[in-house]
Amino acid sequence: MRFKGPVKPGGEFVELEGTAQEVQAKLLELNPSYAKENFTEFHKEREAVRVRKEESDRRAREKHGSLEKRDWMNCENAPGNEAWIWAYVGDGLTEGINYLNGLNGYCWAPRGWGGCSRVSCSWSLGITLCNDNDFEVWVWCGNLAGDAWDIWLDCGRISDDGWTSWLKGQLFRSYSFGWNTIVNQQNC
Repeated sequence: MRFKGPVKPGGEFVELEGTAQEVQAKLLELNPSYAKENFTEFHKEREAVRVRKEESDRRAREKHGSLEKRDWMNCENAPGNEAWIWAYVGDGLTEGINYLNGLNGYCWAPRGWGGCSRVSCSWSLGITLCNDNDFEVWVWCGNLAGDAWDIWLDCGRISDDGWTSWLKGQLFRSYSFGWNTIVNQQNC
């Protein structure tokens, strides 16, 4: 994946490449005290996401009297791709979510149908940002962490033993520009 964000509070945006884990390690090399909480941009973006959601919900209630579901969850294989394999959840999901939440910036996906970029992979569980637009997209990395968690809540399965968890799924977002997030088994 490509990442775009500041290394220091108030600093210029830099572009880095790698998984969320690798990008976070590079950011810590460039700024050993890097922490998302130190950035006003982080707090502004988090607040903007909350405000946009509240405004969108308010408008939907005014127009329709209730909220409309604008996103779509797919807990099976993607159409034409029967190769998705259930991922053992273990620590892979938590690690991926934590790394993505730790980034103060944007994750990138290339343009075009199926333009995808793996943003995290650990313990054979991958999180991938995909883009079906005719333009590239930059998505706040924390949104992808939230998407992965939503996929777990809707698509996660617990084995009969009650201990083992499995996951595969895809969440399509339809904000001002759409993107989708996939969580499934991948070779890390």
